[in-house]
This record gives sequence, C-alpha cells and structure tokens, in this order.
Amino acid sequence: MVTRVHAELRALSGDTRSPRPSDRGTVRARDVNWGDRTRLQGRKSQTLAWVSLPASSSIVVYAHANIRSGSSLCSVSIEWGNGGASVTGDYRVIKRLRVPLVASMVKLSGRLVGPDGSPAGASDAADVSAFVAEGTDGETLRNTEWLHQSGVAAGVLARGPQRLMRFGGYNAGASTFVHVFDGPPELGVEPTILIPAPAGRRFRARRFDSQGFVDSVQWGASSTPLTYTPNTTANLRVDAELLL
Repeated sequence: MVTRVHAELRALSGDTRSPRPSDRGTVRARDVNWGDRTRLQGRKSQTLAWVSLPASSSIVVYAHANIRSGSSLCSVSIEWGNGGASVTGDYRVIKRLRVPLVASMVKLSGRLVGPDGSPAGASDAADVSAFVAEGTDGETLRNTEWLHQSGVAAGVLARGPQRLMRFGGYNAGASTFVHVFDGPPELGVEPTILIPAPAGRRFRARRFDSQGFVDSVQWGASSTPLTYTPNTTANLRVDAELLL
C-alpha cells in the first residue's frame, strides 16, 4: 500500500501517474534468529544471532561461554544500528556478558582469542550461549557475592575468570598502596588496579564499570605506587564484590 505521505506529496505536485515501487514505504524484514548455543573451535568466527525488527526498540544482549579446551577467551562482536547505519563493538565474555542497546538490527558473531588478544590455538574450543531479548531487565538487581579478607598484607580473592564489580577496604596500619592483579603478584610488575590506602582510613577503587580478570583476582600491599614492592607489615581489610 502506498503510504499516505507519498500520496499527499504526489497530489500537491500534480503527479497523476501510477505508483512506482520506489513510492512504497520501506518495510524491514524480520529475522527470528534470536539466539542459540554454538560451539566455537580454533580461529573460526561464527554468527551467534541476527535480529532485524520493524522499528528501533530497547534490546539487551546476553552471552555466557563455557571453555571446553585450551586457554582462550570468547570474544563477541556486536553490530547494532537503525535504518542504513550501524556501529560495531567487541566484548570479551568473562563470567557473563550483558549489553543493553537501542536498535532495530543486532548481529552477534563470536570467535576465540588468547588472553592477550592473539589468535586462538587450533584445538581450543568453547560452547557459547548467546541471545538477544527485547525490553529491559532488572539491571539494578545484580547477582553478586561479597568476599573479604582481614588482618593481612596480601591474598587471593578468587581463582579462574572473574568480573570484579567493586573493591575497597580499611587500612589499620601505616599508609601504603593496594595493588590488585590478574594472577599472582610479582615484584616490579604493574598492577591491574592501583589504590592509595592512607593510614587509619577507608580506601576504594573508583571505577565507572566492572573489570574482567582472566587468571584470578589477587591483591597485595605495596610500599611503592606504580610497581609492586611487597609491604609485608601492612594490616588491611579488603572487601570485593564479584559477579556470580
């Protein structure tokens, strides 16, 4: 059916010809591939989901990866847009991925990469569950757990891939620095997160978003700010919120 706007424009211009296909309103085709469970193997990239809607709306992308073999991570490429334009972003799936969007088209593809972004090994494999859902969720209700350690100068909070939501604590000793690492702390290494810890005061990491850790979440008090120098006399309590 010719749209009302096109009909009015033709009438105003005195155009009495028969309607042409170009006069007809554009209708976006609907694709129902909302998501699935997919096996990723080696360096091959695969489409995980592809949704096209008649109009732009609130959409949330979710993904979870179960590494079957190797030390690679799952990287999900999300392309989303409206009309004839789109943008693309790459996201690593650590624990669980959630990306809220507003768009009329969303395409997900996945591939395996090394922890440093290098190509995955040929025998690496992972099962990825990814889907696209219309609407919004209870994003303010986070499924997390709080862990704490007290009276120590270093510790291991969690092993394996983790997503750190918040980190802080209290310094009961002299001023020091708290370093958070993705893996075991080593002398002279730069930390993933650096936090000054004044004597007799609380401290916390001031970050806008969460931080992904691939190996483990470990921390240690340091007598130097930029690189790790163990401060074994520190007396700290640390509190960490991890995504379940």
